[in-house]
Amino acid sequence: MFTVASSTGTQYLTVTNAGRVGVGTSTPGAPFHAVSAGETWVERQTTIATYNPFVVGVLRLKLSRTDGVPNGLGDGIIFDMNDASGTPVAVASISSYWENNAPGTRGSALAFNTYVAGGPQYLGAAMNINSSNNVGINTATPSSRLQVVGDIQLGSKGVASQANLIFNTGST
Repeated sequence: MFTVASSTGTQYLTVTNAGRVGVGTSTPGAPFHAVSAGETWVERQTTIATYNPFVVGVLRLKLSRTDGVPNGLGDGIIFDMNDASGTPVAVASISSYWENNAPGTRGSALAFNTYVAGGPQYLGAAMNINSSNNVGINTATPSSRLQVVGDIQLGSKGVASQANLIFNTGST
């Protein structure tokens, strides 16, 4: 085993004899396992058949708080890029969060956020999928299977092309 620690013995990095790397933990439970202040950040798992039997490996982001994760909070990936002055700016994110974290009625959502052009400097909801599997484009709270706030364009702008919107009438 290889360990990097502070002069007081706090372990920062551990590489086990099995080749597992732990950052902030001396007992990595996966090939790469990072922990900060008791919260697990990144962990690779291969035993997730109870979640999705078709996935054999996963990079799992996990917010494991001892007090539970409140509604509206969850895990995410933030994409940063440097602006013209070299300052890192969050330009997009994908995040999961609890809509309801009560046992028996749990429901989660998935949000795709982008930097709002010309507006205040924050990430705004570009697309959300809620716990009812409703998809919202430009809305964080879709109330139907597909809800679009704003214009919808079919076909190519400025190009003579045929675009069809087909409705299934349910007739036989």
